[in-house]
Parts: sequence; C-alpha cells; structure tokens
Amino acid sequence: MKILGIDTATDVLAIAITDDKTLITEYRSNIRRAHAEKLINAIDHALIDARLKLSDIAVIAVGTGPGSFICC
Repeated sequence: MKILGIDTATDVLAIAITDDKTLITEYRSNIRRAHAEKLINAIDHALIDARLKLSDIAVIAVGTGPGSFICC
C-alpha cells in the first residue's frame, strides 16, 4: 500500500512516499513556513520522482500541527 506523508509542522516542509515499510522517495525543503506556496509543487515533485500518479496513492497521512495547515 502506497502512502503519501505530509508534514508542515516545522520550518521544514517534508513529503515522503512509502510502499508498506519501504521509503520510495522523500522531499524536504527548509522554507520557513512558506509551505502554502510550495506544497503542491513538492507533492508533484515526489510523485514524479517515484514515477507514480496521485491515483496510485492509497493513503494520505498528515501531521496535524502546529504548523502552516491545521487539520480539523
């Protein structure tokens, strides 16, 4: 099962894609909380690097904060 992980809780924007317990790709950028400007491009970069489409991802896991984006 492929998982897209997203963390925006610190100055470092972190994106990772795993397949079960194996890391496929990882993207990190120390952008000092400019995550809203970079998030979509970072996800696209990770998917391209992994040679996957968003439809290949079974689960999206996110850190809930604190950070640039806060989940419910």
